[in-house]
Amino acid sequence: MIRPLFSLLLSLALALVSRAELVVRNPVAGFSGSFVPDRFNLLSVEVQNRGAQPFEGGISLDDGGIPYEQSLFVSPGSTRWVQFYPFITSYQGTQRWKISWADSKGRGDSMDLLRGDSTMPAGAPTTVIFNSPDAPQSQQSRLRSFMENLFPPSVTATDGLHAAVLDHVPRWDAPRRQAFRDWVHRGGVVHLLHGIDGKHPEFSDELAALNTAGFLGAGRIVKHAETRESITTQALGTEPQLMSDAGGHTDIPSALSRLLPEITKPKIPWGFIYFLTVVYVALIGPVFYMQRKRDYRVMLAAFAVTVALFAWLFTVVGRRGYGEKQILHSVGYAESLGGNRHATMQWMHAFATSSDSYRFQYPGNGNAYASLANSGTVKASVRNGAEAAFQADIPLFSGRPFIHSGTLVGDDTTVDITEWKTLTKNAGSDNGRLEILRIKPNANFPKNIELMAIQHRDRIYRMEPTEHEWTTEKHSASSELHSWFSDKPFNEYDNYRYNYDKAENLSAEARLKERLGQCGPLLMAKLLGAKEYTRQRITVPDLDTDSVRLFIYTRTPQGFVAPAKDFQFGGGYILYSQTLRNPAATISKP
Repeated sequence: MIRPLFSLLLSLALALVSRAELVVRNPVAGFSGSFVPDRFNLLSVEVQNRGAQPFEGGISLDDGGIPYEQSLFVSPGSTRWVQFYPFITSYQGTQRWKISWADSKGRGDSMDLLRGDSTMPAGAPTTVIFNSPDAPQSQQSRLRSFMENLFPPSVTATDGLHAAVLDHVPRWDAPRRQAFRDWVHRGGVVHLLHGIDGKHPEFSDELAALNTAGFLGAGRIVKHAETRESITTQALGTEPQLMSDAGGHTDIPSALSRLLPEITKPKIPWGFIYFLTVVYVALIGPVFYMQRKRDYRVMLAAFAVTVALFAWLFTVVGRRGYGEKQILHSVGYAESLGGNRHATMQWMHAFATSSDSYRFQYPGNGNAYASLANSGTVKASVRNGAEAAFQADIPLFSGRPFIHSGTLVGDDTTVDITEWKTLTKNAGSDNGRLEILRIKPNANFPKNIELMAIQHRDRIYRMEPTEHEWTTEKHSASSELHSWFSDKPFNEYDNYRYNYDKAENLSAEARLKERLGQCGPLLMAKLLGAKEYTRQRITVPDLDTDSVRLFIYTRTPQGFVAPAKDFQFGGGYILYSQTLRNPAATISKP
């Protein structure tokens, strides 16, 4: 009796000793300890397996909403970094912010990232110097530092980075090199310093374009004759700022999420449904009660047939509200990465006519998803990593909103500048202001354009088509930023000037155009950090006088459509954004 008991206890002790034992530590929020609101952010945590067995299971981030999940494998005695891409709203407030993990048998633990009633700090995109994890010079700088091995493998998670300072070539794999190049092309600033050899770093492969000071897309490369020990923050220029404006300004992501359901809202004949309901209640109530003395077998059969018939009728009538289609709509913006590649952010709404659990997943790596719904009312999950996807239960005749960000292939927005003319003589304060800009689009330029405009300094110019070009000539007077946004169909109290009675009589296509066709200025306001529509906004650094931002608001291209089984794309709009340079300007220095 004693020997079997001893063997059992020994086996249990050995099992406990030999199991994987995970420790999660060193959480790093963003690039400098804060998150940028209304963006996908980077959260890195270090995971160490102190046990004698490998850990294979899952790890998740719970921020009080829909959890972010991903698979996890850690060998015995090893350490690895795990990264999440949470979407941080302007109303994040006090949340749980907890990391949980469990192996395939459900054994695991959790760790709180915040203490007490603290909140995740919010901030603007920041400037950091990249440090090698094993270089002795890592601590010898007055700048904020960031470990280069934590740079994400996709541009999706780089919204928190404004400028990067480098004095060496980081040891990155191909995805991270491409992500860094995309970040620069999208608008990032690279400051190159002298390294320990007294020279600027020399890049190759995807980063070879960084060897020349100048412009890369919307981004800049600046060379300094200084080292990491001597460089100061003043020498790096102005950083963006997070501004909080009191009063009735809108939360743009929430506003867009509220616009989409109005398009997919089915035109259900409620009068007929109410009539069927009354008839159904009358049949299964008074009618069957009065016929209760008839043969019970006949009555049971009649009852079953009645229930089945009305269930079918309710289903058919309800589905007729949207033509028996499971439909998906979207609206968002796309920042050029060159040619037809774009860094996108899209708000989506899926309307289902059949109750089920649905999965939305773009191909490739570097995608991020988020749901603005509360986890208490929605059964859903977001997958991070290589298998990134959004999965949610959608009840019968209802919809589910979600957000996606990723690098997608869409329209080619490349243009040739045929004329760039500025005011130079007797212009006073308008000296250097743009007078005429003519551009010639390529053959694969977007079609069905709702709005094309450029921003130069403090003005917006609407562009008009001619036979083969787009030009600002007819609108050279332009509009100041404040006047441009205040005249659009959104006011400062987040009210959309929308005729709901009229919309009820419109087709689905007409409702799409009526509801989303005018959202271009709202998306422009978000990208430009305009205070007219934003409660929390990021100030955007001014472009030099030889650069303009080009905005193109058009229909969503097929390459931006979310692949989803059993769903049909009902249409949407996208705002393309890119920076153009005066071809006659000197580009040796940004």
